[in-house]
Amino acid sequence: MKLNETIAANICLLPDAETIEWAYRVSSQAARIAGGSSLLQRGIAIPHVTLWMGLLPAFLLDEVEKSISRLFLPFSVEPGELYFAVSDQLKRSVWSLGIEPNATLFHLHANVMEVMREFELQEDVVSGHFGEEASEISCRYVQNFTSQHSGRNYMPHITVGYADVLRAEVPGSMEMQAIGIFRMGNGCTCLQKSSS
Repeated sequence: MKLNETIAANICLLPDAETIEWAYRVSSQAARIAGGSSLLQRGIAIPHVTLWMGLLPAFLLDEVEKSISRLFLPFSVEPGELYFAVSDQLKRSVWSLGIEPNATLFHLHANVMEVMREFELQEDVVSGHFGEEASEISCRYVQNFTSQHSGRNYMPHITVGYADVLRAEVPGSMEMQAIGIFRMGNGCTCLQKSSS
């Protein structure tokens, strides 16, 4: 990544190892059902809960990481339902595990959104900002995250994959163990750690 580059970034929470393994397993199951590739692939895309997404100049990543890391302490959340929304250009069902509302999570989300007002860029999101080729829908979701998917509209979740039908036992209580900034991939996946 070049310091003069603008990237589509995701500030997110990383859950405990058991939840990460659950998400990879369910994503593989979804891929087998759909006959495609897994949305979450080990070593490429990381299961996460988004707090903020948008555009950042790469030269600010270390400063942003310092600002957001001061806001975080590990905490637990309870899983909600496994649900789907039809949202990609191929009209596939995108499955996610909802996260039950929790005062700690919503407070952290609000604080991260406040910090990011100082850093985020207000320009059109294009596929070139991502770490891989991204769909128009992914670009639009990142573009509209602050205005349409935050605050009262914030729906914390872990996206697991594409399938018409998906059944899986949801995990128990989950520990949110870390916060980080990641380069975004298609389907709003977290591809690679963007900060040092």
